Amino acid sequence: MDRRSEHYDPVDGEYTYFGWVREGDPSDQLSELLRHWTTPQGHHHEQRYTHDRGWVRSWIWEDVKDNRKSGWVLPVTAEAAERFKAELAVAVIAAAYLEERRQADWANPVIPPVRP
Repeated sequence: MDRRSEHYDPVDGEYTYFGWVREGDPSDQLSELLRHWTTPQGHHHEQRYTHDRGWVRSWIWEDVKDNRKSGWVLPVTAEAAERFKAELAVAVIAAAYLEERRQADWANPVIPPVRP
């Protein structure tokens, strides 16, 4: 780890996890997984989890607070955060498989025989 990134680590080494739930969705259906922490300098940081890039900087909480996004930011446990990450991985793999099948079906369509 480079020295610069150490300045952005949580003061206590702990992250607090939250889920963003879009307005109209059930409270157990997270749209985004967020983590929040305070640096040794007292700055607050937020990241969202993405399947392909891991944790990336985000401003979802601020957007919800300032009404630029609708919905709620709800606390979740570290265990629930891990479950969300695993479920996201499965969903991404399933979506990739379905897209592969769709493209294969499009490239090789099955045309039923014409009956007289």
